[in-house]
Amino acid sequence: PSMNEGVFSSMSCGGEHTLLVDRDGGLISAGACGVGWNGVGPGAQSEKVLSRCANPCVVASFFAAVQSAPAHYATVDDISVSKGETPLSHKLPRIAKVVGGYYHSLAISTGGRLLSWGCGNFGGENDGQQGFGDVIERTDPAPVDASKAWGNEGKVLDAAAGCYHSVVLATPQEVTDGSGKGGGSPEGLATVYTMGLNNFGQLAHSGIAREGKEIPRNWDAENYNNGTPTAVEMPEDGRVRGIGAGFYNTFVLLHKAGVLCAGSNKMGQCGTAQATHSGLEAIPELATSDIAKVTAGYCHTLALTMGGKVMSLGCGEDGQRGDERSLDVDDYKSETMTHVKLPHAAGAIAAGANHSLAISEDGRTLWGWGSNDAGQLGPAVEESTSFPVQIVLDGIGKNGGKIVAVSAGYAHSAVLTDAGKVLTFGRANNGQLGRATLEDDTVPAPVHAAQAKCPTGQL
Repeated sequence: PSMNEGVFSSMSCGGEHTLLVDRDGGLISAGACGVGWNGVGPGAQSEKVLSRCANPCVVASFFAAVQSAPAHYATVDDISVSKGETPLSHKLPRIAKVVGGYYHSLAISTGGRLLSWGCGNFGGENDGQQGFGDVIERTDPAPVDASKAWGNEGKVLDAAAGCYHSVVLATPQEVTDGSGKGGGSPEGLATVYTMGLNNFGQLAHSGIAREGKEIPRNWDAENYNNGTPTAVEMPEDGRVRGIGAGFYNTFVLLHKAGVLCAGSNKMGQCGTAQATHSGLEAIPELATSDIAKVTAGYCHTLALTMGGKVMSLGCGEDGQRGDERSLDVDDYKSETMTHVKLPHAAGAIAAGANHSLAISEDGRTLWGWGSNDAGQLGPAVEESTSFPVQIVLDGIGKNGGKIVAVSAGYAHSAVLTDAGKVLTFGRANNGQLGRATLEDDTVPAPVHAAQAKCPTGQL
């Protein structure tokens, strides 16, 4: 790569930001609500702040939002903090995975700890999606207090983020051997936790839906939002294989076939499942399928089978279902589920707000469909489309490199190549493409290397 191109091992698109991990486990951020974002929210920022956000920066430290966290971190992630001390900031541990929510961010350290930060709200300063038990916006990473959830010796395995809520898959400390390492199969013993906005029941805190059980809808109700990570009840033998999230939905993949869904089903994003406002319900259309991954956008859901088939549910007015419908017909009635027609088996999927992406199993091909209002489907098409189109990437193909990961933001797209490049395209108004531009760009091009540390904000 050239001097100006970053080399990365992992990445994730948030709504209007992009998170990256370099090959040393360092955390890098570009775009809105990144580190140091001053909390007044997108649209109210000066050009100076926005252009600063368009240059990727290194997130070097975290803050102790929770008093009990620093001493614990010292023992787990090898951070030199004296017991009892609460210094202002600590060196960030090595990061294994990043997850972008709409305006909030989650990062999992190599030691299985969860950090979160960001902004964004539906009905308050924030809605508790950061997991600190309050609604204070924190524009710098802080460790989520696991003591009331998976426990300080528990281990976070995965995370997913909706618009204003977060989903965490963790091995609780009672099923570890005390060293933080899971005894037996950690995945089989993993528990799902949710936190944040609950306006459509997406937190699934009432567990499996039961007759007549309703979550109160009024803002003052005690369990409307929940800022503390709280375990979700599973069905009997409900061993969990994976998690996913959409804007207002939570998905749980079970070891046996099938996917559970909670949250909004106004557009059929949970298929024909009933009462998803009141807890997790099985998606009938996916009941027998061996699902490897589920992800979702604003109101559409994508599912990938172990065999590389892609299915979609939910809304499709921008073509995001990939159902090859005419976008000129207003009252189009779709089937509940669409089998997306791709020329080869898919190996990974991603859902933006209103667009969809998939990469082939061999990593040589990228397809996109749905909304293209900002060029998030690349240069080959000008309009939105319900037909999957191939997005040509420089240096990727039969004789070139491979794509190893794909991600989608509100209206931008990103892929990670086997050479460690991250190529971005689409919306750029908040610097989310990470290449020093605020101009939308249909042509996939590499994210720049981070040149400086991120400014720290106010906790």
